[in-house]
Order: sequence, then C-alpha cells, then structure tokens
Amino acid sequence: MQQVCRELEHGMVDTATQPAVKHLSVSVLLVVHDASRYLTLLLEDIAKQDYPKEAMEVIVVDGGSTDDTADVVGAWARTHPEQAVRCAGNPKGILSAGWNIAIQLATGDIVIRIDAHSRIPPDFVSRSAACLAANEGESVCGGQRVSVCGQGLVATALWLCETSKFGAGAARFRSSGEKRYLDTLAHAAYRRQVFAHVGTYDERLQRNQDIEMHCRMRRAGFRLLFDPRIVSYHQVRSTFRKYIAQKWQTGIWIGLLLAVQPRAIGLRHILPACLVTVLMAWGMLQCLGSGAQLIGPLPVAVVAAYCGAALSSALPRRERSGCGNWIAICSLPALMFMTHVSYGVGTIWGLFNIPAFLLFAGPRWSQRCSH
Repeated sequence: MQQVCRELEHGMVDTATQPAVKHLSVSVLLVVHDASRYLTLLLEDIAKQDYPKEAMEVIVVDGGSTDDTADVVGAWARTHPEQAVRCAGNPKGILSAGWNIAIQLATGDIVIRIDAHSRIPPDFVSRSAACLAANEGESVCGGQRVSVCGQGLVATALWLCETSKFGAGAARFRSSGEKRYLDTLAHAAYRRQVFAHVGTYDERLQRNQDIEMHCRMRRAGFRLLFDPRIVSYHQVRSTFRKYIAQKWQTGIWIGLLLAVQPRAIGLRHILPACLVTVLMAWGMLQCLGSGAQLIGPLPVAVVAAYCGAALSSALPRRERSGCGNWIAICSLPALMFMTHVSYGVGTIWGLFNIPAFLLFAGPRWSQRCSH
C-alpha cells in the first residue's frame, strides 16, 4: 500500500517509453454516492494526469450523496480552474443509470470509466488514449486493476482472498501479461461511437452492468484490448461484513443477469453456485440416511483438496507482495469457503427471483447515445 501511494503521489512513471499520441479529447466519468472519503484522493490523481488539461473533461454524477461528496467536488473544481468539470444528479441512484447520464453528457472522443474507490497513476489517461490512438481499429481498451492491501490482519486476509484465482480473483484483467483480448475489462476506455452503436447500460441491472455491456459490445464486433501498461488500483473491502455482503450482492445479480444476457456469464461466475448445489445435495443425502453409504470418505478428501487449493493459490501472492502473515494465510480456507458460499447462495437466490425481476424491472434500457 505504501509503495502504491508513493508512486501515485510522486508520479513515478516511465515517461521515456510513453508513446507520442494524438491528443484526442477525453471524458473521464465518475459515478459516485457517499464517496467523499475516496473521491478526494481520486480527484487529486486526475489533477496530476500528464494528459493535456484542455483535452480533458471530468464528469461527476452523484446518486444523492448524504455526506460531503458535493462539497469535495466543488472545492476541487475551484482549486483546479484549468480542468473542465461538469456535475449532474442521478435520481435513480444506481450505477447503470449514473453511467448512462454521464455518457449522454460526455463530449470527448474517448470515454473513460473510473470507479470512485479507485486510484490511478499520472499516466493512466495518456496510456489509455495512446492505446486507442496507436491501435488502428480498436475501440475499447483497458489494463490491469491491482487490488491494494489494507492495514491489519482482517484486511490482509481479505486481500489474499480477493487476489487469489481460487478465491475471488479469477478475472483475467487482475493479472499482468502480454497485450491480448479479454471478455471484460475494468476502468476501460471507449471510443464514444461504441455507445452510439450498442446503446447504453441496461438500467434493470444494479450490479454487473459492465459484464452485460461488454458482452453486447463483443456481439456487435468490438474487441476488448488488454494493455498491461495501463494500470489502476482498487481498495479491497476493509471489513469481513462488507466483503461478504459484496459477494452476496454480486452473486444475486449474476443470477439475474442470466435472464438478461446469459452469454455474458462465464464458468467462473457459476462455479460457486455449483458448489452450493453439491453441498445441499450432500446434506439432503445425509438427512435421508444414505449419505454415508453413497459417499464414504469423499467429504474428507474434498475438504483436504479445497484447503490445499486455497493455500497454494495464496502463497505465491504472499511471497511476491510481502503482504500477509501466517495467521491470515491459515484463515484462507475458511474465508474462501464463506466467500464462495455467499456468492453461490446469492446466485441461486437470484435465479429464483428471475420471474419477479422480469415482471417488475421493466423493459430493457435501449437508448442509443445521441452524439
């Protein structure tokens, strides 16, 4: 965490290898709600971008914050008059509606989505713009999203779980590697014409709207280019209750997403639900009195394999990062199990609620970007 903060504060980027780019106009979109604690740092990161200020605009859409988010944005805009800032309200208060409002307000050639709880280095905007400008025909790009480890035993254990591929870090944009095409991206940059072609976000979805949108983009023929030189940082939830609640909610909307865009769902999204289903079936067999004869020593072997996979997936990250201690590592099998169960039960709950969702959520949002 300290190393990340030092890089962000002092602008430690390799400008020698920064490619020369045409200064396309860029709209940086922020959708916020009670985010003043994090927004101050993110806005300062935006102020330190090495992209020309006259080619950038910042659009902040507030979903009815009750803290001092509006004051933070106003104070920042007054102290940075060189930066164009536009603000708008989000009456529905959900992310998908907020992104749609921001997209409609955007005037830049390139639209960049950044989550309010994130941090970006000084070259984030310039590298995103360079990626689209330098790769002819590419319309969507993004890079690695690095999860930052917080302070304390619980935060360390949550970070290890979040960044482990066996835990919650299976998405390929979480790891570095060579330039390639992925099925989804975080904090991505888009040519604005993409939204004019595929429409804006489905406002029935309160979560996972980016997965559905990226699926729609791929089906329309757009490719999602991953560039490892583009890096952003994300703070993992700091408490166990918030972390598990996030996985539960994400699982619910994965289940509901199956009713909206089943092609957006990958194997990694449904494996937790499969785990919960197997556990429920095993429990029913035990209650019927036939589980011992049918399964025998299998549960012990499964538990041992699960614990081994949890530990082996986290140890390399601990050694490479230096983050974590043995108490946090030893807690991972239990933490990952609760994460998977929470996510899986949420997915199953979402599946059961599909009829009500389709009945009351209304028609799909299909508005095209008017620019």
